[in-house]
Amino acid sequence: MLAAPPEHQTHFRELSRNPFLATTGIELNPGAFTPAELPEAAWRAIEPLFEERLSTPAGRRTPLPRSRPRLIGPPGKQLPRQVH
Repeated sequence: MLAAPPEHQTHFRELSRNPFLATTGIELNPGAFTPAELPEAAWRAIEPLFEERLSTPAGRRTPLPRSRPRLIGPPGKQLPRQVH
């Protein structure tokens, strides 16, 4: 999910090649939220899509796509693998 002002949303989406980027987003500067408020805003934006998907038989059987997490750390340092 993209959290950015409306004037940045369109430009970012045009450039993005991320197949997992949600079609909806938070059209405000993410810095305007506290750490606790941002996940709540994200859920409010994605909940209608989630509910719509659950309302169809195929949606209930099809898992949501997951992207592999990127592990970013200091150069040369081996990071532990994350388990899902």
